[in-house]
Amino acid sequence: MINFRDKNIVLFGNAKSVFNKRREIDSRFDIICRINAGFPKGKEEYIGNRTNILFLSLPLSESEVKEFKTQDVIVCSPQIFITDYQHSRYDLDNWATLCSELGARPSTGIMAFDYILQKREFKSLTLIGFDFWKTPNWYTNNIHLGQHNPKAEKEYITQKIKESKGKVILEK
Repeated sequence: MINFRDKNIVLFGNAKSVFNKRREIDSRFDIICRINAGFPKGKEEYIGNRTNILFLSLPLSESEVKEFKTQDVIVCSPQIFITDYQHSRYDLDNWATLCSELGARPSTGIMAFDYILQKREFKSLTLIGFDFWKTPNWYTNNIHLGQHNPKAEKEYITQKIKESKGKVILEK
C-alpha cells in the first residue's frame, strides 16, 4: 500500500481535454494515479510516464495491467477479478454511499477521487482530465453517460474542492 502522507498526488481522468496542453508530470508529482485503460505510452508529454496507482473498472488482461508498471491496483468494480496481480478493492459501502449521493452509478474517476480523499494526509491532490463528459473519453472516443451523472459528479467534486481549503485542485 502506498503512503500518501505529505505527497503531491495527481489523478488523471480520461477526458480527451487532457491533451489540451503539455505538462511536466513525472517530476511534479510524488504519486501518479490513472484510471482504466489510460495507458501513458505515446502520450507522455501530456500525461507523464509513471503510474503509481491504477484504478480499474474495466476487465483489463494481466498483460495490460503490467504495461502500467504500477505499484498498486485498486479494483473499483465487484465484477472485475485480477488473479495474478496483487490488488485492493474499493469499499462497496463507499460505492453505495456515492450511488446515493450522486443518484447514479459512480464513475471510476469519482471512486478514485473518493478513495484518495479518504487518505486525508496527502499534501495536495490535482485532478487533470476531468471535464465531466464535455469531451469524449480519449481511448475510446466515446462519451459514456448512460449509467453516470456528470452534473452530480461535478457538484460533488466542486464541493470537496471547497472543503479542502486549497489541497484539491481541478486543473484545466
